[in-house]
Amino acid sequence: MAGRIKEKDLKLLWSRSGNRCAFSDCRKELSVDSRASAGAFPVGEQAHIVGESTSAARGKSDLSESERNSYSNLILLCPNHHTLIDKHVDGYTVERLHYIKDSHELWVRESLGPSDDPSKLIYASLIDLAVEACQLERWNQWASQAFSPRSFWEVEAPDRLHDFRAGILAAVWLGTLPELECSLDKLSELLRRLQYLLAPRRDVPRDFDAEGRSFLSARKAGIRRICQGGG
Repeated sequence: MAGRIKEKDLKLLWSRSGNRCAFSDCRKELSVDSRASAGAFPVGEQAHIVGESTSAARGKSDLSESERNSYSNLILLCPNHHTLIDKHVDGYTVERLHYIKDSHELWVRESLGPSDDPSKLIYASLIDLAVEACQLERWNQWASQAFSPRSFWEVEAPDRLHDFRAGILAAVWLGTLPELECSLDKLSELLRRLQYLLAPRRDVPRDFDAEGRSFLSARKAGIRRICQGGG
């Protein structure tokens, strides 16, 4: 199954590519969103240099899934050139695509000036942290398990949510997107507290606590307090 490209890597790719196709005889301005482009610019595509999977074009490699989806293995192209490199693999090897990418990014720096925005990269990293902690790609599956009467939490879930909260607490807030900052902070705290309330204890039967009270009733009371802003 194909992995996800992190927001931070997307920001780096698009900014360092100047929002343009990396082919020197093209360099068309590209749109991030087909709905926003209204036909003015082609939609940019994040093409994989080493294939996204072993069965994809140029896919034979020892790179891990996360390495395949990282900035260093991506090149920004228009749809036509993305199709071209995948149809003509022999002519567009991994080495040649790295050269095309490096040459294009050098041209962007020299012709268009520096485009990296540190604030965007910081926010992108925090968003990636939230997506990973919440497992948003499979939210329905794990959330329904966690919040069911007989709740089930994956072994790694507590550590994942703890790391999310720790990352938010350690973040350097820039104040440029206060609503996003507030939302991330509240989300991390809410998930930490819900995990503490909902995760079943290992030393007692799952349905009851040490005093014989139903976990379900305790969970409901705890969730009501949190949603109402209480402790």
